[in-house]
Amino acid sequence: MHRYVIKSADDRKFQIVEEALRWSDVWKPQVADKKPINPDSVNRIDSPEETEIELSGCSKIEGSTLELLAEWCNHYVGLQRPPTIPEGDWSGFRFSEWDKQFFKTMSPVQLKTLTMTAKRLGMPLLFASCIRSIYVVHVEGQTVEKVRAFFGEIDDFTYEEKEYARYERTWLSSV
Repeated sequence: MHRYVIKSADDRKFQIVEEALRWSDVWKPQVADKKPINPDSVNRIDSPEETEIELSGCSKIEGSTLELLAEWCNHYVGLQRPPTIPEGDWSGFRFSEWDKQFFKTMSPVQLKTLTMTAKRLGMPLLFASCIRSIYVVHVEGQTVEKVRAFFGEIDDFTYEEKEYARYERTWLSSV
């Protein structure tokens, strides 16, 4: 199986198998054509089955995020398949034990960064998994203050604005 070496913004290198690169809608066309963005950026390293390739978006991704992304992609190669995105009803969305451990070990900053990277690279399954993890771990059953703290939101409403919002919510729910 052919492996690619992708380089992050901070010049760290990560191995990722060809099939794993197909999880990204941004990378998929490059892998399908087996052509890097810049033909001069291909270098054979270590073995004939390993190619360093410059993929769209990698040069802007920090090494710690690219490491998580590569780990998730490489895990779901072959028979392993990530959870599917449910149609409307998310109650049926289940994480595998591997996914639970994978997301559990991340800091909130890492999880937010991975979520935005998955969105930017067109990785809907990873993006949905990140969003679900954020909801289950950091939002579900939490107070408004804790949710605001997770997202870095500042409560700068005055008492009067909060009271007006409560009034509006009550009025709108009775319509």
